[in-house]
Amino acid sequence: MKLIFIVWGLVSKNRLLINLIKKIIAPLWTYKYRKDREKQIHQYLKSNNLPRQEKASSQVAQVAILTNEVTKKQAHRGASDFFNHLGVQFQLITRLGDEQFLTSEYLVIDLTAADNSEFVFKREKHFLVLSGPFENLTVEKLGLRSNCCANLLNALTHKLHFPLITTLPHPLIGFRIDDVTPSFAMFSFLEAANAKNIPINLGLFLDAFREDNLNSKMFFEKFNNDNFEFSPHAFNELRSMFFNLRQNMAYSNDEIRKNFEQVSNFFSNWQIKISPVINAHFHTADVNALDAIRALGGRYFISEINPSSQKIIFDRHFLPQGDPVNCTGAQQFSIFQLYSGDSSRDHLNKTNSYDFLDNSNGNKDVIFLRSVKRLELSLSSGFPAFLTSHGYEIDKHETVLNKMCFFDTIYHWKETNFPDAKFAKLTDICSAYEARIGTSITIEQKANKREKFVDFSVRKKGLKTSDITCIGMMKTLRFSPKSNKPLRLKYGQKKIQII
Repeated sequence: MKLIFIVWGLVSKNRLLINLIKKIIAPLWTYKYRKDREKQIHQYLKSNNLPRQEKASSQVAQVAILTNEVTKKQAHRGASDFFNHLGVQFQLITRLGDEQFLTSEYLVIDLTAADNSEFVFKREKHFLVLSGPFENLTVEKLGLRSNCCANLLNALTHKLHFPLITTLPHPLIGFRIDDVTPSFAMFSFLEAANAKNIPINLGLFLDAFREDNLNSKMFFEKFNNDNFEFSPHAFNELRSMFFNLRQNMAYSNDEIRKNFEQVSNFFSNWQIKISPVINAHFHTADVNALDAIRALGGRYFISEINPSSQKIIFDRHFLPQGDPVNCTGAQQFSIFQLYSGDSSRDHLNKTNSYDFLDNSNGNKDVIFLRSVKRLELSLSSGFPAFLTSHGYEIDKHETVLNKMCFFDTIYHWKETNFPDAKFAKLTDICSAYEARIGTSITIEQKANKREKFVDFSVRKKGLKTSDITCIGMMKTLRFSPKSNKPLRLKYGQKKIQII
């Protein structure tokens, strides 16, 4: 890591040199990342340190998983992971018709079927049977942030004859720009975002903002509003504040104290607020540094790299499957950690969409496709959706971004494909997934098949409002209950409503 960081810093302003280095080492880098990932997953599965399954054992549920003695463990784990991801409690059954703990209308996941090459739906009188390759949803195969999961969610929405109550957060879209300096191109980019009221988290290079610099003053005068969050990213390209990348070691307690005194003074002098979202250079931070920034208001760490490490480590704390690259939250330190998308460690891979401007060759069509690919996959599979880029990429692509009217284009795509989604601050995205931790659905009684209703309540941890998403009957119903009071979901004739 030490060598990588120093080389990156030396060539960061020479884009031709960077491109040359990419061509030389990209294949080896990509191969190493893939092999390291496979090794990590193997060790993770071998350790049996998997996320705890939150299935109900004695409560009424809307889903039953049908198993027998020959059911593959991988298929069972894939099905369990999928419904835990949805926040749907399920029951294990050994035969069809066992309705002791099931609602009058329910979904059966048949893991006893011989042919699992594709997902197949079969409608019975009061239930729907679904069979298919649930093993593909496991972390060692396609995972949950995948087209396989997205297609399955879409199929359930259209095939279910009743609304399935889930704790999936409502769709939000965020932006994150690292290595931010007060360049002319950055001004132009942020002005375009501001015009569309699209929030962006800005990871600042603090040393680039000098009190005697007119551009610096104009930057904060112009963009210190509700559309922008300011995160301390690093002091400069070669000096991080969360981890000593040049020496490949954690800062001492005294160094951390001095670093964050400087951070605190910077934000105080410029009269700007520190974002609750921690945006660390190279996605790397020491636990003690995270504690220090928490004292200044930091609450969320958006990174796939384990704190106090420079490695991606699969661990049960990363919900729902232990995968830190695509997770919906991990609360293992003082900071809530979140990440969704391609890893920064795999950025030399041309198919990687970590930075939507990187590997685009200045082609507006490629920029658009890279952007929507990442957003669509996350939105369609229930994961945090946000785009990432860097200040130097904004500088490099200023002309093409202006020519393609980037934010207008993304806004139009959203309205066309995901009209329910909203552009939001990264803080709000993190907060939505944080609120989901500890939230569960309790079915109060069996649904009445004649009147078509389900009585239920939302149990949540803390005071935060939790999102509820109901899928089925070719519709999606979203709401946010503000209390734990019992609710009634009434449905019929393709209508779903909360009464």
